[in-house]
Amino acid sequence: MRAGFTLIEVLVAFTILALGLVLIQETFSGSTRSRVKAQDRAEAQALASSLMALAGAVYREPGTFSGEDANGRAWRLESKRLERPEGPALALPLFELEVNVATVSWGGQPSELSLKTVKIVDPP
Repeated sequence: MRAGFTLIEVLVAFTILALGLVLIQETFSGSTRSRVKAQDRAEAQALASSLMALAGAVYREPGTFSGEDANGRAWRLESKRLERPEGPALALPLFELEVNVATVSWGGQPSELSLKTVKIVDPP
């Protein structure tokens, strides 16, 4: 009887090893993709929050404003004055603000982050 492995045993072992390595690589790739996606979303959230904060100081009139940040993310801020149908008039105007930030994720898939709020804006 000879010592050692047959060719079939070696091929089966290499196949199992290759499948294991592919699974490990996919796991690392998936976690990297998730990390990049989360980072992109956090940056878009920070941009949208900054635009909301600026809305009271810079964008004091109703309208649509848009632009791009330093990373090429397109943003759009819509500002609408809210009117109260009944009751006393408000001393300061109320505005409904909506910010949309367009992002492109890991695989080139476009996505959009939207924030909406109502804010008291000092008159100009």
